[in-house]
Amino acid sequence: MKCIFVLDVSELSFSERVCAAALQGLVNRKGATLYLDYGFYDDPSARRTNEEFIDDENWFGKYRAFLGNQDEHNIEFYRMEHGFDIEELSSLSEALNKFRNDYGGLVIWDESLLDTVNAAVMLAGLENLIP
Repeated sequence: MKCIFVLDVSELSFSERVCAAALQGLVNRKGATLYLDYGFYDDPSARRTNEEFIDDENWFGKYRAFLGNQDEHNIEFYRMEHGFDIEELSSLSEALNKFRNDYGGLVIWDESLLDTVNAAVMLAGLENLIP
């Protein structure tokens, strides 16, 4: 039976999420293997717009619990519908160690110059590296 490895990235920093997403891209070139669980997608600090469609009190009080963690719903669907075994990875370090044969090294980017992440991610994909 096919196994999907799940890594919870909901509490990771931006740079750690970039690293995890790059790892996911490299690992999943061979097929669905690594799934990232971002948790809830409604963190107010992550909003990139000035528009507010629904105030936080209504969203958190009514709708958030109803929708739940979409990544958990998705992984449960894959398990039930396609028969995947699910294995939770405890940390980004564990994921990097587990899939160490899927990348050849690291690429460094400057967190003080956020746009450098774009070049690092592009180079990482081309050269099988992890930013």
